[in-house]
Amino acid sequence: MLSSKLEPPAPPPGLVERPRLGRVLDAGRHDPITLVNAPPGWGKSVLLSWWTRATGVRVGWFGIEDGDDPRFWSYLRAALNSAGRFAGDALPSPDEGPHEVFLARLAAVLADLREPVSVVLDDFHRVRDPEVLKGLEYLVQHAGRALRMVIVTRGGPGPPLTRMRLTGAVTAVRTAELSFTMAETAELLAALGLELPDRYTRILLRRTEGWPAGLRLAAMSMAEQDDPLRFVDGLSGDHETIARYFSSEVLDGLQDGHLEVLLCGSVLERLTGGLADALTGRSDGERILAELWDAGAFLDPVGDRHSSYHCHPLFGEFLRRELARRAPRRAPDLHRRAAAWYAARGSSPDALRHALLSSDWRMATDLLAEHWRELVLSTSDRPPCAPDPAPPEDALRDHPDLALACALNQQILGDRQGTDRYLRLARDRSGADDDRATAIHLARSVAVGDVTAMFSQASRLLTHRDDGDRTRSVALSALGTAQLATGDLYTAGRALDDGLAAAGRAGLVQVSGACLGRLAVVRALLGELHLAGRAAQEALGSAGIPAACGYAHLALAITHHEWGEADEAARYLDQCR
Repeated sequence: MLSSKLEPPAPPPGLVERPRLGRVLDAGRHDPITLVNAPPGWGKSVLLSWWTRATGVRVGWFGIEDGDDPRFWSYLRAALNSAGRFAGDALPSPDEGPHEVFLARLAAVLADLREPVSVVLDDFHRVRDPEVLKGLEYLVQHAGRALRMVIVTRGGPGPPLTRMRLTGAVTAVRTAELSFTMAETAELLAALGLELPDRYTRILLRRTEGWPAGLRLAAMSMAEQDDPLRFVDGLSGDHETIARYFSSEVLDGLQDGHLEVLLCGSVLERLTGGLADALTGRSDGERILAELWDAGAFLDPVGDRHSSYHCHPLFGEFLRRELARRAPRRAPDLHRRAAAWYAARGSSPDALRHALLSSDWRMATDLLAEHWRELVLSTSDRPPCAPDPAPPEDALRDHPDLALACALNQQILGDRQGTDRYLRLARDRSGADDDRATAIHLARSVAVGDVTAMFSQASRLLTHRDDGDRTRSVALSALGTAQLATGDLYTAGRALDDGLAAAGRAGLVQVSGACLGRLAVVRALLGELHLAGRAAQEALGSAGIPAACGYAHLALAITHHEWGEADEAARYLDQCR
C-alpha cells in the first residue's frame, strides 16, 4: 500500500484559511456524510487538507486514484486505522472471507465505538465500481452515528445518495460555498505578495466567478507582469496557464462526442440538449450535457430542471479559442444553426443576435421586419459571451435595414452607446426615421428612464396606424410606463389595459407580458392587491422576459408587504434586482 494515499496534500503557497467553511464541516460531523462537490480547481482538497490539520479531531484520509477500486476497502481500512484508536487487528481485513461478511463485521466494530471516527475520501469521482458505493451505503446505514465520511468529488449531483438525502443525513458543500469571497481573494493576493486596488480585485473576482484555481493561476501570472492592472483588465480563458489547466483537467480524456458538444456549444451563453443537437447534428445532446455536468466540466445547470446549462466564462473563452484553432471556419455556421433554432421557437432576440453573428444579413433584416414590435420590448438577462463584431461596410451599404437590426440587437443587450451609434448610422445612410427607428429610440428611453422622451416617442408612434394594433400596443405599453413613472396611476392603468387588449388582438406575447407586469404594479399601488397578484402571475407565466418579470416581482413584493408577509415580500424584492 502507498502511504502517500493516506496523507492529505501539503498546503499550497499562500494558503487562505477558510473558517467559514470550517464551521460548515464541523457542523457536518453530526451527519454520517458530508459531500464536498465542485469542478476541478475549486479548492476542495486544499480546504479539507487545512480542515483536517486545524480540527481537534483525528481524521483519516484516503486519496483515491484511477484503478483503486480493487484495493478500495484495504485503503479505507488503513484510513480508518489512522483516524481511530483501534487495538491490534480490531478492524477486519477485506481479504478474510466473503465481502458481505467483511462489511458486516466492519459495521459492527464501528457501531461499538464510543467516539465517532471520521475519514475523508478525496477524489471519489475516480471510483468506477458501483459495488463500492453500495458497500459504503451499507456501512453508513449499519455503523450508526459512529462513522463520519467526507466524500470529495467533482461535478454533477455527486454520488447517488438518495436515501441519505431524504433522511437529511447529508451535509453538502458545493461550488457556491467554495467560491472565494472578496475578502478571501484579497487575502490570497496579499499572501502571494500582490496588492490590487479594490476595483481590480472585484474585476478579477467577477472574471473568475470566485474559482480558486483561476484566482491562484492569475495571481501567479500577475506577479511576472510589469503592469498587473492591465493584466487583470485583459484576463481571459485564452491565457496560457489557464488554457493549459482546462486542457489537462477537462478536455484530456473526453470522448469525441462530448468534446464536440462543448466546442460547438461555446458560441452560446446557455446550452440545452435540443440546441446541442441542432448545432452538432447529433440526437443525444441532453444526455451528453448531463454527463459533462456529472464529470465536472465547468457547466452549471440553470434552474431546477437541469434542462439548460451555463458555462463558466473563462472556460467558454477557452473553448471558443479551441474551436477557432481546430475549425476556424465553423463558427458562422454554428451561429446560423442557432439562429434558425431560436427563430423556430419564437425566441426572436436570440435569433436576431445569432443571425448577425453568422453574417446572415438577410435573416437578420427579415427578423427585424417581422418581429421588431416585440423585439423593442425585449431585454437580455445574460451578458453576451463576447462583444459582437460590427458588420463590414459593404454589408451595411448593401442592406439598408442592417444598421437598424444592429441597433435593436445592441438595445436588447443593454449597450446604449452601440444602440446610438447604429441609429445614427441608419439615419445617415438611409434616412431611416420610420416607426422602427422611433420604437428603438423609445425602448432606449424606457431603459434609461427618460420620461419626457417616452411621452414624445410613444405619442409619435400612436399617430401611425398603418398596421393597426401591432404598433399601437407597443406605444401604449411605453405610454403607460411613462405615466406610471410620473405617479399618474389611473391614466397609466387605462393605457396599459388598452395596450394589453391591442397586444392580445395582434398576438404579441412579449408586449402582453410587458403590459401585464406594469399593470400589476399599478394595481398594487392602488391597493387592488388580489388583482395585482393575478396580473403579476400572468406576466410571469406568459412572457418570461426580464423586464416584465421585474415589474411582476415588484408588484408581488408590494402585495405581500401590504399583507404583512415580510419574508415573502423580501424574497420577491430580491428577484427584482
